[in-house]
Amino acid sequence: MKCKNPSCNYFKTYITDSRVAYDGKAHRRKHICHKCGTSYRTYETILYDEEDSLLNWFDSEAKEN
Repeated sequence: MKCKNPSCNYFKTYITDSRVAYDGKAHRRKHICHKCGTSYRTYETILYDEEDSLLNWFDSEAKEN
């Protein structure tokens, strides 16, 4: 995942913490940039259509630390 720091935008981060959120419907992950050390959290969920087939991953930024 790309760094969320606008002055860095380095292409590589690593995950230091991953937890199940929203009653198992999402994963909360803490990312840290390899280059600048900026940390931020994301919530990642899977979206389904009306027939319950997998559409895509949805990634939304939760908050920055």
